[in-house]
Amino acid sequence: MLQLLAKRSGSVVSMATLAKSLGRGRKSLTDTGVAVYVHRLRARLKSAGVVIRTFRGFGYLLEPTDKEQAK
Repeated sequence: MLQLLAKRSGSVVSMATLAKSLGRGRKSLTDTGVAVYVHRLRARLKSAGVVIRTFRGFGYLLEPTDKEQAK
């Protein structure tokens, strides 16, 4: 998930795209499953200087925090 969000940094990645890429085999994750992955990833990225913004009903966006943008 991080790799996909990083490749498209600055652009919103749809939940459907994330669900399809994270799914195993022919199955894709549900929106709830994607939200769980995002929650876990946010916890790990907390001190890394990036945040994942939610665009409710559509997807997620990886962006630097305000401190990182100022550099």
